[in-house]
Amino acid sequence: MGGRIILAAILGGIALFVWGAIAHMALPLGTMGMANLPGGETQVADALRANVTQPGVYRLPAWDEQRMSDSAYRDELAAKVKAGPSGLLIVVPKDGLAGETIQYLHEGAVCIGLALLAAFLILVAGGLSALWARILFCVLLASFGLLQTEARFWNWYQYPDAFIVAQVIDKVVAGVLLDVVIHLVYSKR
Repeated sequence: MGGRIILAAILGGIALFVWGAIAHMALPLGTMGMANLPGGETQVADALRANVTQPGVYRLPAWDEQRMSDSAYRDELAAKVKAGPSGLLIVVPKDGLAGETIQYLHEGAVCIGLALLAAFLILVAGGLSALWARILFCVLLASFGLLQTEARFWNWYQYPDAFIVAQVIDKVVAGVLLDVVIHLVYSKR
């Protein structure tokens, strides 16, 4: 069975990679809920270039973790958030990657890792021989990931609804495709 897990992981990883390419390059799922800065991009980029030297996820408004136990400070911060703007900004000051080979290699490795995990969990779960049961299992795995990350980011960081919808579609379709591949590998005698 070890050989089938590896085969399921490789073929499932390829299926996930291809789906990801379709979802992000041919369909709008990769950009739903995202927007360009309206006007002023140059000013924002110049301010970031002048003030941010390390890549990271930056908060607006900024806050001091050491002062979060002070209720007056928390109230002041809440007022800033309410007045806006507020948000998270991922900044790569320089040498960012843009469709480079290493990104595709990383994505391929992640897809194979996800497929390996799903193939192994299906095997460990036992009794999941029916296609519908395996599909449900993979969709539930995807749903766990969605609730663990995207739903919480939607709640705490106000990720746009359209972005979350795109993530749900992406992950559920990926879960179904992944399971069909795993099922085909496991059902071959």
